[in-house]
Amino acid sequence: MALDVERKVKPCGRCIRRKALPERAAPLVDINTTKPLELLCMDFLSLEPDKSGTKDILVITDHFTKFAVAMPTPNQKAHTVAKCLWENFMVHYGTPEKLHSDEGPDFESYTIKEKPHTTLGATTRNEVTGFTSYELMFRRQPRLPVDLAFGLPVQGVSLQVTGDLGGSVLLACSSAEPDQDTEVHWRQNGNKNVFDIIKGTESVEQQDPRYKNRVESFPEEYVRGNFSIKLNKLQVIDAGRYTCFISHSSEHKTVELIIKESTAENGTKSAATDNVTKLPTEEPKTDVVTPLTLIWVSIIVVLLVMLIAGCIAIIIGYRKKIQSALFSPVMTEDKEPRQI
Repeated sequence: MALDVERKVKPCGRCIRRKALPERAAPLVDINTTKPLELLCMDFLSLEPDKSGTKDILVITDHFTKFAVAMPTPNQKAHTVAKCLWENFMVHYGTPEKLHSDEGPDFESYTIKEKPHTTLGATTRNEVTGFTSYELMFRRQPRLPVDLAFGLPVQGVSLQVTGDLGGSVLLACSSAEPDQDTEVHWRQNGNKNVFDIIKGTESVEQQDPRYKNRVESFPEEYVRGNFSIKLNKLQVIDAGRYTCFISHSSEHKTVELIIKESTAENGTKSAATDNVTKLPTEEPKTDVVTPLTLIWVSIIVVLLVMLIAGCIAIIIGYRKKIQSALFSPVMTEDKEPRQI
């Protein structure tokens, strides 16, 4: 019967005109992630309202680690979502590469897309530990808003260089496709402005004061794609990660700078140590033993031996007297003859 109905309906023009084709849903696929904050999933959970009337709970889950944060919200508006996402997640854990949702208007608004561009803190390298507080807390590099702006994933170090304290070091960066409109931005630990090259011209207007008059570039090499810089008068706080962002191609290079003490200072310290070890040292004083001291020691030893021997003799004699006192009366009484 089903076949009969299908044959009847198919040639029916009126039926075809009135019947709309069903919208096909996108096929289900597996979502694979390889690191934290690669994909952040968001959705609302609606429950029975509490005494304050709150019924909406925004649930944010990192797809890779399954770490989840749930926050009650007064509503499901885009501004509320953006505020909760920023204040309760991003400022603590970092900026995600992608956001995944059900494409509702509360998740797809312009506010949500623009909110992550605010600066993230806790990314300044500590002078004592040599790491940022974020690295020590989460054991990984944070994903910063600048990474999101350039569309760059968090990657490891491309090159590691070592510089002497007070000396100079070359931080290499090059592009395979340079042009006259290329913009290059050097940053330390993702947020400190080290040096900018804007359309073939050096720019230090927004340079961090720490690097003033300490950074050199090579303008004649720009046309070849060489945007390396030379950092002079190295300080301990210069240690860290330097990233070269090339805007037109979304290229970036990361250089890890390690600062060590100069050999001259090490030589001075070694010489000072040698001088200290070569200083004359006083011989330890020893007590002088005289014959008079030996005589007195001998007398004391003899007296102690005599005293101990006397004590032993007294104890033995006293013991014999006690024994004789106990047994002699009994023997005398037994030996005396009895009178009748």
